[in-house]
Amino acid sequence: MEIARRYLGTPYVANTLEDEGSEELVINKQEVDCTTFVEYVLAEYFMDNEHSFESRLQSIRYRNGIIKGYTSRMHYFSEWMQQAIKNELLIDVTAKNSNFIGELDIHFMSSHPELYKPLQYDSEYKINEICKVEKELTGDIFHYLPKDKIGPHGVTWIQEGDIIALVTTIDGLDVSHLGFATYEKKELRLLHASFNDKQVIIDSEPLHDKLKNRDSIVGIRVFRVQL
Repeated sequence: MEIARRYLGTPYVANTLEDEGSEELVINKQEVDCTTFVEYVLAEYFMDNEHSFESRLQSIRYRNGIIKGYTSRMHYFSEWMQQAIKNELLIDVTAKNSNFIGELDIHFMSSHPELYKPLQYDSEYKINEICKVEKELTGDIFHYLPKDKIGPHGVTWIQEGDIIALVTTIDGLDVSHLGFATYEKKELRLLHASFNDKQVIIDSEPLHDKLKNRDSIVGIRVFRVQL
């Protein structure tokens, strides 16, 4: 969490990875969104004498760690998470602690290509590649914790520094936001790059209160760094 806290106050800026040119590894730690914030923190945490920050970031952000155009970047959290688990970076602690399950139905990007600038050119090929990923993910079963099971003080098995993903009801999408679990005044809160506050913050309210009136959020998935 020490690494994540160093980003407090960093401006929230969306679409910092998008460019009209060829796909390349973008590093912009001065401007982050919820996903790039988590990626940068993980890359810093896992870098060592054998793995640079850049190589770790590339292996976290891209399918099989290979940059091969826009569609080689993992745009859906579910695929991103599956690879991180496969590479022994993360553990799905929700699966070990919650019996509530859902089934993925992924098609948001192919249904709304107008929302993604890189899909506006060479679009047929890119959308076809995105569709392949969506088809592969659709039908997968996942464990989640319903939001009404989260008390103000959190849940005993959610630890400081766990990655929390908000499971959404938005049609065709799996997760709408990411952040880190932190405990302030014995309350479970989210440390995240906030769209509303336009910077990295620790929420002033517990996660329980943050989610209870948000109809588009059904619950959370929780992942832990594998030591």
